[in-house]
Amino acid sequence: MDSTENDSKSFSIGLITQDRPSAIETVLNSLAQQTRTPDEIIVIDDSDDDRTGQIVSEANKTTFNELGVKVQYFQNSGGNQPVARNKILSICTGDILCFLDDDTFAPRKWLESLVETYKHHPDVDAIGGPALTADENLEVQQELLEVSENQNRYLKYGEVLDESDRWVPPSVTETEKFRGANMSFRVSALESVGGFDESYKGNGYREEDDVTVRLVQDGRLLLYNPEALVYHFISPEGGARHGDKRELEYWKGRNIVYFKRKNFADQYYVAVLRLFLWTSGEVPPVWRDVMMSRNSSVFSKIRGYLAEILDPRDPPK
Repeated sequence: MDSTENDSKSFSIGLITQDRPSAIETVLNSLAQQTRTPDEIIVIDDSDDDRTGQIVSEANKTTFNELGVKVQYFQNSGGNQPVARNKILSICTGDILCFLDDDTFAPRKWLESLVETYKHHPDVDAIGGPALTADENLEVQQELLEVSENQNRYLKYGEVLDESDRWVPPSVTETEKFRGANMSFRVSALESVGGFDESYKGNGYREEDDVTVRLVQDGRLLLYNPEALVYHFISPEGGARHGDKRELEYWKGRNIVYFKRKNFADQYYVAVLRLFLWTSGEVPPVWRDVMMSRNSSVFSKIRGYLAEILDPRDPPK
């Protein structure tokens, strides 16, 4: 196995997929071409057929077997995103656990960049990088934001700023969050905060933010490495966002309120009021959502807000 000199850390890659066989083949091929091959790949598959399983099995028998990479494949049987992430966390053997979305492509030095950053920053607990929205030719679809200042952070009322789809700083930068499409953690750090909260239902909206905000509030160091970038195709088929749009929006609304109450309890009542009147970050206030939306699913999100406010879920102990 081609490994960085004097690197003693082992790296596991977690992939969660649903009905995207062509996409999973693309990301597996990109992992096979890494300058620093992963030690382990774990695939959790929630697909309706066996096409993905066949692709993973074939890649395991040929490419990854020759590279000496351990590949594990499991069918998820309807579990949501945080359930799948916790399963990967429980069975991985690496010191570092990296997550990629199934519709990403990792350039050849993606993992090597992570390895080097963990080596040079022994006090870091999590590292992420850009997940640039791109087409099938790897052409980036947005103007890049090439600034040094942190663009990914949590605001006072649990509102979220995230520019991971276009932010490429000139060097490694301290940050507060990154997207689930491209994030990595020391396994010990994930375990110390209890892993992923399985209360985030539907497509798991805010589930990865829940982990990073807990790490930040615990005083941990998170870094954003521009060289550890991936291209994110955002496949139109399958995935956690595939399904009834109204149901997904309902759980998005519930998860937003749950996230605020759990992690910003001191500001919760003002945070909820701001949802309806004025917010900063990626979620518009209700009045603007209603005025700007061209479909009825926005009312499902509002229904989710109200359901979580009136009948709140209890965070795990």
